[in-house]
Amino acid sequence: MTEGAIRARLIVGAVRARRAAGLRSGLPAPQLGAEPLGERRDDRGPQLSDLRESGAIEQDADVVMFIYREEYYKRRQEPPEGTDKHLEWQRDMDRVYNLAEVIVAKQRHGPTVKVTLHFEGATTKFSNHVKTDHLPDAGP
Repeated sequence: MTEGAIRARLIVGAVRARRAAGLRSGLPAPQLGAEPLGERRDDRGPQLSDLRESGAIEQDADVVMFIYREEYYKRRQEPPEGTDKHLEWQRDMDRVYNLAEVIVAKQRHGPTVKVTLHFEGATTKFSNHVKTDHLPDAGP
């Protein structure tokens, strides 16, 4: 991407953020904005620095949250079947299957946290995640 194209994207992002901030001041309801992240690296989840290219969004937002599904990225790294690496990959896939992490990366009036949710891909539904070691005993 050329320097001119990068500068144009920064200006567009800043204009969008300023418009949203202007709307926010006139409305009594919360606003939700969605912005695609730039270049994606498979070695980590999303971070505030990924929004730098979007201009003033990070600066103007009261809350910034990301949704990260490790399963989505692991699925693309499947090694050849029948290998030790494939068995290890399968264990990792079992660990992250149907899970999503909501990362509150910025919150002006509260803490930043990570929350694990159950994710149902067929319906794009998020719900509470209960770890199997927290389930009640079946009893006698």
